[in-house]
Amino acid sequence: MALAGSYLRSNIDGGNAANANHQTIVQLFFLQNFGIPHITAIAGASFAPTWSVAVEEQFYWFVPLVIRFFSKRMLYVLLTAVITGAPLLRLVFFFRLPR
Repeated sequence: MALAGSYLRSNIDGGNAANANHQTIVQLFFLQNFGIPHITAIAGASFAPTWSVAVEEQFYWFVPLVIRFFSKRMLYVLLTAVITGAPLLRLVFFFRLPR
């Protein structure tokens, strides 16, 4: 995907090599959920769904570290905060963001 994204950017977007390198780094390190605004229209249509893979990979990188280095009590606090905070955050976004 990194090579295809670089190829599309360099051949579609006027050969902008700096952006092609950026996109290659984004694809190789699973940072698509941070790098999507920098994708061209054609590459964006092809690679925009990869943001979910990036989120999954980031989960697999960081959760084992959290489990390893947090105490059992801190894990309970974190899980409780996430489980209760996610719906509350969704409600805040629902009522605060324009429709």
